[in-house]
Amino acid sequence: MPSSPDIPAYYSYLIVSVVGGVVAYSTVNDRLASYPDRWCFFATWQIFLAYSALPVLLFWFLDYTSVIQDTSLFAALLVAAGYQSIFMGGIQSISLPGQSAALWKPFQAWVARINDRIATKQKAYLDWFVRMLELRVSSDPALLEKLRKVVMDHMQGGAALLQDAPKPADGAKPADAAKPRDVDAAKPADVAKPADAAEPADAPEPADAAEPADAAEPADAAKAEGGTTTVDSPQTTEQLRIAFHAIPSEARLQRFRLLWRAFRTAEPINYGYILYHEGLIGPVRYWWQFRQGLADIITSGLLILTVIIALVSYFELSFPSYVVNRIVVGNGSTSNWKLASGESVIRYYQWRLRKLNASDKDNFRSHEYVKFMATKADNCDGLGALEQLMSPVIEDLCFSGEPSKKADEILGLLISTHSPIIDTKTIPPLIQCLWTDDADNRLRIH
Repeated sequence: MPSSPDIPAYYSYLIVSVVGGVVAYSTVNDRLASYPDRWCFFATWQIFLAYSALPVLLFWFLDYTSVIQDTSLFAALLVAAGYQSIFMGGIQSISLPGQSAALWKPFQAWVARINDRIATKQKAYLDWFVRMLELRVSSDPALLEKLRKVVMDHMQGGAALLQDAPKPADGAKPADAAKPRDVDAAKPADVAKPADAAEPADAPEPADAAEPADAAEPADAAKAEGGTTTVDSPQTTEQLRIAFHAIPSEARLQRFRLLWRAFRTAEPINYGYILYHEGLIGPVRYWWQFRQGLADIITSGLLILTVIIALVSYFELSFPSYVVNRIVVGNGSTSNWKLASGESVIRYYQWRLRKLNASDKDNFRSHEYVKFMATKADNCDGLGALEQLMSPVIEDLCFSGEPSKKADEILGLLISTHSPIIDTKTIPPLIQCLWTDDADNRLRIH
């Protein structure tokens, strides 16, 4: 992208890392939106790290294959934000070489397997909560009675909503859900009739009352639409009451399960807050289970760990300090020889000097760094740092495959930094390179 601003490579990779991390976070949330506790699981962080690392690796690969240059600002933003489109061939200006785009399908298959693992863990996580609540409530008759009242209140509220709804127009057929189910199949002899029942047909259906699963069936009991519950008929609460009392009082576990299914049907979204508000679960349990407490702890811990690693890197490693000082102070920080001569900084500029497809501006920045290091070569430490920097660069001239353009750049840089002291470190390896099989480069060195 020749029209893009040319920036140092460490800026580009920093942009790709930050923007790619934001895109990865959004992608994970979209893919796992149906799992409220997604950030509690290690598998979710696996997907996040994979999506975060993918644009960085893709950016390096595209630069290595000369599709883009890693000092291009626009290329960094494009790869960080649109790497998925690049893999799928949606960006015409950037195309992956060869069959490398086919790697996207195995990656997506791996993500799908991780999704399945998260779904299993999410179900186990919710089952564990229900089991804990089941044991607690079923062992305490007072809590069980409180749960019954809560369920009845919320189902009656849904019935009131239905009663206030407008009547259907003349000739319109009532909804199928409002029709009684299997009236003919009910046998009054199988269950005790209410005292005020005049006819067996008018009594609540015993077949439905004797089966808790039928009374709590989500499709028959309620319909949740956008968090608003509408009960099929006012008799639903009465059916649940009869089914509840049909279960022996000693079988509190079965009573809880009946109430729980009906409650989840009546309140599919806000059931956690209602449990907390009614005192059936404590504030800590509510925060942990329904306010993603574990996810908050894990996320906060990882953020703190990241900050600690960043601080340790800044104070213990030369390259992070060098980059931060260049960002804050600007080019003036290059005069700080202590930072500029750090081993990691030297390795970075070795990479840039040996890079075959570096841009002209990037070469200029690297050459300016070498010239700055040459000005400090009048002492042992400075001369040793310059030797460490230039030795691998000069050794590349010994290979027959070294491009002539790169050989001219390196030899020109050595001539511009020529001095008696520096020559003691640069001339001997150049003499060794006279044995190279490349006649053009041998002539240039000579």
